[in-house]
Amino acid sequence: MYPTLKVADVLTIKPCQGNEIRPGDVALFREPNSGERVVHRIVTIDRGRITTRGDNNDRADSFVVGAGDLIGKVVAVGLGERRTRVHGGFVGRVVGRLNWTRRDVMRLLSKALHGPYRMLARRRVFTRLLSRRLKPRIVCYNRPRGVELRLFVGNRPIGVRRAARRTWEIDRPFRVFIDESKLPDAAERASTDTTKHHGKGGSGH
Repeated sequence: MYPTLKVADVLTIKPCQGNEIRPGDVALFREPNSGERVVHRIVTIDRGRITTRGDNNDRADSFVVGAGDLIGKVVAVGLGERRTRVHGGFVGRVVGRLNWTRRDVMRLLSKALHGPYRMLARRRVFTRLLSRRLKPRIVCYNRPRGVELRLFVGNRPIGVRRAARRTWEIDRPFRVFIDESKLPDAAERASTDTTKHHGKGGSGH
């Protein structure tokens, strides 16, 4: 859900029924197949069939959420007086559309610069210069399908190694600055005592 939500954010969840949500709301629900908790934005509601999409995802989720899968909707982020309202409804739809448009623009730019980008990433020109300043960190999550690793710079997620895959997915332009050969795989990370975090958080997209 980046940039609307960040991994370290504390969410205020308002319990709700299926008839209390609208397209544009940010909802917490159980993914129908795995039972994993997910926080995504509601795109459409059609006769109790709810489609959802993360603000940082390029397409809607492949599953359909039912009213019984809903836990609540996100109404604020933060703690105490530092809480920030999370907009839903019409404003939420606008926010979601802006975030999806931003992602589409970034994808087009990435395609245009694909050749030079791959060359820089392969030669690791900037890896040696900036990797220490970026101070990337790895966070470990226990998922129903196994251990998932996520790579962060500050509070921003920049890469993921999913439990069912053997390769890292690193967002552009960060691959230029990260030496993937030095990143651990899920089995290696899970077997060490240096894991920074364990949890069952929802999707970070």
